[in-house]
Amino acid sequence: MKVWDSGANVFLANRVLRYTPLCMKQAALIVLFLLTVAHLFAADSDLQSAVAKQYEKQVLILRNPVRSNSQRYDASGNLIGKADPGAWTAFGGIEITSVRLTPEALLLEGTRRIFGYDTKQHILLPFKIKEKEKTRVKLELALAAPLTSVADADTAINRIFTRNDDELIAGVLPVRTAAKLEPVQALRAE
Repeated sequence: MKVWDSGANVFLANRVLRYTPLCMKQAALIVLFLLTVAHLFAADSDLQSAVAKQYEKQVLILRNPVRSNSQRYDASGNLIGKADPGAWTAFGGIEITSVRLTPEALLLEGTRRIFGYDTKQHILLPFKIKEKEKTRVKLELALAAPLTSVADADTAINRIFTRNDDELIAGVLPVRTAAKLEPVQALRAE
């Protein structure tokens, strides 16, 4: 097949393709659209990586621990459906292992971390548990709008997790544990 150029016309064998101003505008719009889509995918990938870097391998404490290993929350951070509440020491701690973003939800996966009182150090510590014995947990947090920054992810995650000691003591720990830091009798550290 022979191709040769004659100004605004390109000849392909026996056919002539004319580059009219309308064709050029359409081609420019298609290229602009493709570049925009590629940029959005790159931005989503960057945000995904940044949020994952921020939260993976972190132990977070649920504001309202429940026994379910699959939990769904609305955009306000309210648990969807009925759930059996659990002790924060056994069901509140989750070590995040995976973070995924979709336009509709923030999806977190992790393993439960169990806490107990260390009588030597007089502090609460996570127990060491063998990897195969860790309970896997999946959390889905609905989003009112797609996330645009790590700060948006922080705001969403703060709706279901407590992030500082004052909140933990005031809102999550039972009063007797927060006030006296009594040992947890039902749990034993390894």
